[in-house]
Amino acid sequence: MARNKMTIDFQGFNELYEKLDRLNADTKRITEKALEESFNIVTPGIQSAIAPHRHLGFTENSLVTSPNLKWEGNKVSVDIGFDISNGGIASIFLMYGTPRHMVKNKYGSTGKTAEGVRQDMNLYNSIYGTSTQNKVKKAQQKVFEDALREAMG
Repeated sequence: MARNKMTIDFQGFNELYEKLDRLNADTKRITEKALEESFNIVTPGIQSAIAPHRHLGFTENSLVTSPNLKWEGNKVSVDIGFDISNGGIASIFLMYGTPRHMVKNKYGSTGKTAEGVRQDMNLYNSIYGTSTQNKVKKAQQKVFEDALREAMG
């Protein structure tokens, strides 16, 4: 399963949801559509950010490419990013980097320092970046506002 979950979070969400509920709109389907739209915004950015890191393709192939919505009670989520258990573990090291460390052998430190992997800000921002999050919020809000207009006639 992918480590990251997409949620719906924009200013005025609760009010829009309550209005749609009072109008007997299919809030479940509207919520699912908003999450699918969010997934479709984020995933292409992740695909282009991981492409430069292709060596054997394991990490790139572990990218979740179709929205898989999961309902748990009255909460729904969609997995985004990489399937960690299916080859996506390297994405964590690429997004956050790894520290430098002293090279050691069986006798102790060799005095040499091994460079770590530098953080790939493009990959990180493709999921957590402010511009990505703003695009997602605007798209989610648009889905709910369009649904409200449709429900009101």
